[in-house]
Amino acid sequence: MTLADTRPEVTTPASSDSAELSTSQLEMMRAFFCYEFEVELLDRESMPVVTAEAVEEWIEALEHSGLFVAAELQTMSHAWRAEPEALVSLLIGDVDEVAAKRDVVELEVPGAADKASFLRAS
Repeated sequence: MTLADTRPEVTTPASSDSAELSTSQLEMMRAFFCYEFEVELLDRESMPVVTAEAVEEWIEALEHSGLFVAAELQTMSHAWRAEPEALVSLLIGDVDEVAAKRDVVELEVPGAADKASFLRAS
């Protein structure tokens, strides 16, 4: 699963030249952040609030880890900056590939956003 698979509307002509995150890269990032945040499993409580400053700090930590090559770091940096909340959801397991695609399809259907809001509120 890649970030582009889960959020296809984010893909832009400028990002079409960059590679997509692989499942193994997501797994390595998950393991890295578990170590960084000293938790066994990432969840909403263990992940700090996603801010621009936090994203830059996480990117810098990935760069200094020595675990990734330059091309992977570029892909990860692009993913963090483009869709930080979606990437956090993937890392902590809030969303899987099927659910993410379903959410994207629901948002493309006129009136689906209203229906989804109603279902969540009820």
